Amino acid sequence: MSDVWHVISDDKLGQVDRAVEFLMGEFCPPDADPIWSTEYFRWKLGAANPAGTGYLTLAVAGGKVVGTVSLTRKRLLIGGKEYHGGEVGDSYSSANMRRGGQPAELSSGDNDKNSYINKSIFGRLASMTRYRAEADGVRLIYGTPNRNAYPGWTKRLNYFDFERCRVADFLRPTPRLVIAIHPKISALGGVLRSFEAVSTGLLKWAYGRTARRGQTIERGVPIVAEIDELWGRTRSTGNFSLVRDGAYWTHRYMEHPLAKYELFSIRDSGRLCGVVATRKFTAGKGRLQLAVVEWMNEENVSFGWVLAEIVSHYKDSSIDFYHLYASEGSKEAGAVTRNLFLRRRRVPVVLADTPEARRLELDSCKVEMCLGSTDAV
Repeated sequence: MSDVWHVISDDKLGQVDRAVEFLMGEFCPPDADPIWSTEYFRWKLGAANPAGTGYLTLAVAGGKVVGTVSLTRKRLLIGGKEYHGGEVGDSYSSANMRRGGQPAELSSGDNDKNSYINKSIFGRLASMTRYRAEADGVRLIYGTPNRNAYPGWTKRLNYFDFERCRVADFLRPTPRLVIAIHPKISALGGVLRSFEAVSTGLLKWAYGRTARRGQTIERGVPIVAEIDELWGRTRSTGNFSLVRDGAYWTHRYMEHPLAKYELFSIRDSGRLCGVVATRKFTAGKGRLQLAVVEWMNEENVSFGWVLAEIVSHYKDSSIDFYHLYASEGSKEAGAVTRNLFLRRRRVPVVLADTPEARRLELDSCKVEMCLGSTDAV
């Protein structure tokens, strides 16, 4: 393969098959469910996205894709006003090209051959993707980079850590995971499984006693008109969140071409008062996780009760761990810890440094973000 890489703006997704081949070949664990597909990119970056078409930038060397960065359009609600936003993701580059590759030409905005965007595939693709999005009016761009990518975004690409956004990653392990990590205690498997069964049952019973009379939760997809009405009742004029109307839930969960989600409807005497999306899938090392991806509910719905019911629903499904994001210090985070979830780490959220983003950083509005706010799950 040539060590010279060319940049392709592939917003029409003409090269997406090659991008998927690269990503699946180098970055999807062999014992995990597929992460990317051609249909997946067309779904989130194509015209079916209610927020609009997105952006895909590729690095190609010797006829093969060696780097990718995407930006998915998002409709954002900030202080009651809608904004054109986007999420950056799929930022991967070939390890071989990172060490020895050279760009075929310098960036049109920087002719210094030693600058980051001329030496780094990731830097060049991320910069070009952002440029095209902002030229189209996208003013708020966010991402949730891992620890390896974080320094590149914040120190070299003019993004800043949205520190006021205190979202944390929570995990509830099951005996299967504990024994897999610590095989020496496998003899205690029966004790651990008994504790899991008893604690799950007790939490369901205790929260069930506090649930509002007439409220029920059951697996099932609400009709779009019901979700629109729920969004109208629950949207906050003072918070930062995605626009989560019926079009959003339909596209994000019901029309996803790769992932399979289960939705739960929460009703109060028959009227929809909450909806939750979950996904069961095999992650790295062949471990089966249940992700509580997103929820939207009225104030009188106990999230602790909802979570206890969902864990109980999946208790016999060979789950290795349960997983979700929640805002630290929120009542949801309190319910999560009472349901025996453990806080793992803060999830860093970065914003492209724009006037709109800086105003958001200084604002006092509450940030609502969950796993579903990202395209990763």
